[in-house]
Amino acid sequence: MNKENNYDFLKRMAVIHKSGRRDMNATPMADETAIDDSWEISIPCDASSKIIRAAEDFQDYLLVSMGIGVKIEKVAKIEPKAKRILFRIDAGKSLKKGGFELEVTDGVTVTGAEARGIIYGAIRLEDLMNYREAPFLKKGKNVREPLARMRSIHSGCSIDDFPDWQLNAILHAGFTAIDVFIKDIDTTTKGHANINDIIDRADEFGLDTVLYNYIKCYKHPDDPDAEEFFDSVYGPIARHYPKAAAIHLVGESLEFPSHDPHTTGKRWRDSVIDGIPDTRPSPGWYTCYDYPAYIARIRKALDKVNPNIELIYNTYNSGWCPAEDRKKFIEAMPKNITIHVTYDIFKMIEREGMKCPVMDYSGVAEEPGFYFESEAKTAAACGLRLRATTNTGGTTWDFGTHPAALAQANAQPQALPPQLRPGQLLRDPSLRLVAESRKRPRKGGVLQRRNRRL
Repeated sequence: MNKENNYDFLKRMAVIHKSGRRDMNATPMADETAIDDSWEISIPCDASSKIIRAAEDFQDYLLVSMGIGVKIEKVAKIEPKAKRILFRIDAGKSLKKGGFELEVTDGVTVTGAEARGIIYGAIRLEDLMNYREAPFLKKGKNVREPLARMRSIHSGCSIDDFPDWQLNAILHAGFTAIDVFIKDIDTTTKGHANINDIIDRADEFGLDTVLYNYIKCYKHPDDPDAEEFFDSVYGPIARHYPKAAAIHLVGESLEFPSHDPHTTGKRWRDSVIDGIPDTRPSPGWYTCYDYPAYIARIRKALDKVNPNIELIYNTYNSGWCPAEDRKKFIEAMPKNITIHVTYDIFKMIEREGMKCPVMDYSGVAEEPGFYFESEAKTAAACGLRLRATTNTGGTTWDFGTHPAALAQANAQPQALPPQLRPGQLLRDPSLRLVAESRKRPRKGGVLQRRNRRL
């Protein structure tokens, strides 16, 4: 066994384009176009830094992975031609964010409505060549658009640490956003950080930024000074980070003095009577009747500054509550937020007669738990957007499976139950799932909710 020093895995992770991918014995089929050293990558003379980065990244891929050296040129006349890989913007194209049109003839043209489409289109070219193990592309024209609006993940190298190579690795793994914990202005779980710099650099790689809330806001929504208080907490966040795509809330880091008698009405650390812990849950872990009003206060405070910031509320901590209580809880939520649900938590796994509940997350839950299904259906019925914490083993649009199941799905998708078929949940209009989130690997190298393409 080879001996490794701590963090040596980062060296491998930082290598975005792998060498030796090309099968030198492969030859192009009649319906394929072969790219060689005589080709060029063409971009507009006024190309943005994002498009230039995409062109340089693809140039590096061709050299490192396919052994082909091509030049990049800026052209005034943006038109397809033979032996040209053209990256161009057509603002008139009706495409979803990140969508692109790919046309292969005797040249290759990637067209996006904005720069992000070009970035994703260039990576699609890499994927196709990797699958083919050669710089050959099938002729034809097709449009590709994201099935999910957002796919986010924490850093895989160190919590809240996002060097450029990590952003590039996240991009190439198929994600469209990053999650950054925020405890205060320019303060993450690591301490002081220039969060706007992280947001700006992520944007250059075609990635949005979700601010994962650790900010304290201990105030009841019905207090006389509630509006002013909420404005003082969330207004500065919205003003300081105008390019943040979303703020993510979760009960365990968002306690408040609820009036619900089923709870302690206090922070969990304060829920002690004469040295004995109160048996009732703290407000962050219960479907409090006044929690929707609390969330509405946060939404209102954000709207005063930047109504475009998405507000996500994760029901993860109250998923143990009775189904009817959870249903009423979601129905009372403001309609301009996103509900976040964990795919497999609370599911009972049975192996050889032994039953074991999924505590938080797993790599073995083949189907969603009752909590996920009920929350998703209620959110859909209420017209709320849905976001899910999922545990895929590697491909882009599957849910709750591990690599062995993915291999089967790729080979015989119809042989699997509907819940396991790639993309099934995303194509179910009743669920309206528009985003997903992944967790970072835990310390010790255990893979937890980090996506890798197979």
